[in-house]
Amino acid sequence: MDNRGRFLMGFSSFLGTCMITHEELNVILKGLQLVKSKGLVKILVEFDSKTAIKFLSKGCPLNHHVVHVVDSIWRLIFADMEVRLFH
Repeated sequence: MDNRGRFLMGFSSFLGTCMITHEELNVILKGLQLVKSKGLVKILVEFDSKTAIKFLSKGCPLNHHVVHVVDSIWRLIFADMEVRLFH
């Protein structure tokens, strides 16, 4: 939504058979890449995975299979975006 509350865009992604936390994080990453490509910098991300929220807010164990996705998300966020994550 923009600053007037108007919906700007959305997207969907086929998850297939997978580990749900990994795909939740992949969808967040793809969404952030999409909005960055559109030149948007202030982003609200709403999702329902408590594990994904925990990994993004408190960190992810270095030996966890999603650590590279969490790292990619944070590199995007810290690069030049203002992102709020909420459940």
